[in-house]
Amino acid sequence: MITHSIKETMEYASSLAASWTKYITLSGMLWAWKTHFVKWFAQGLGIESHSVKSPTYTYMHIYENKLLHIDMYRLEVFEDAQKKWIIDQIFDAEYCIIERPKRTHTYTTANRKHLMIKKVDDHSREFIDIETQDIDAQVL
Repeated sequence: MITHSIKETMEYASSLAASWTKYITLSGMLWAWKTHFVKWFAQGLGIESHSVKSPTYTYMHIYENKLLHIDMYRLEVFEDAQKKWIIDQIFDAEYCIIERPKRTHTYTTANRKHLMIKKVDDHSREFIDIETQDIDAQVL
């Protein structure tokens, strides 16, 4: 799917929130709008989008005890996620979005959606829905 404007991308992210997708993993290059996608998903859940910040350096944020937002960029091994209580948080969260996932098959359910986001131009993004069994091979 290709969105051709920021508004279309916002609507797509919000629509996923309405579809009750519990776990989403996102991959993509810098400036692919991964965190913006989370803002717009949060908005679809009724969460103020301005409160959503990148968790790259803090590992995770939880918004209104409803949406867990994780960035695994700085986690080297699965044990790092365990030591920082991230794994426990994933299972307790009502919704969970993981940016730059690593080895997600070890700690998320089979009921998840993985999106690779590609920047087409300044206002357009391509969302590629990757089959869950192929996630780890595609994003590491």
